Amino acid sequence: MAKRVLVPIDLARPTPWGAFYGGHLAARLKSSVTLMAISPENGDCLKVGPAQPPLAGLSPAQRLWVDQVVGQCQREGVSIEIFFSCGPFFEEIIKFIRSQPAIQFIVMGVPNSIPQKNYQALAAALKLLHQEFGGEILLVREKGEITRLAHPRSPNPGREK
Repeated sequence: MAKRVLVPIDLARPTPWGAFYGGHLAARLKSSVTLMAISPENGDCLKVGPAQPPLAGLSPAQRLWVDQVVGQCQREGVSIEIFFSCGPFFEEIIKFIRSQPAIQFIVMGVPNSIPQKNYQALAAALKLLHQEFGGEILLVREKGEITRLAHPRSPNPGREK
């Protein structure tokens, strides 16, 4: 089974630079991209019916960056799947990766500055995601800085307790 790059996007606070980096990474790996657009659970969930096109619930700005990511993937010869989900951002990612064993990388855009009051919640959510996911998690900032979350090592590697 081919490995894939998962790019989750929070539609309430989109950070498209993560999606663009995810496309570049997939091209280098000769892999595919799974773009996961997640709406918050506060009533702003996408309402897409059977007769509507899948991107119908997006705002014009959201549609624009999705189109740009799709275009980038097409230019680089990378296949892309788009999934829509509604609920708490990290919970939706965890549910998705549990059902998709072929995900090798999670690439997420993060804002350049995170208010101190939100930092602890973000750190706790990333820790939980890291515990659930055996692949690599890459955090991409707008300026192109990339942080790789390494799996935590046991305090005494090589020793059994």
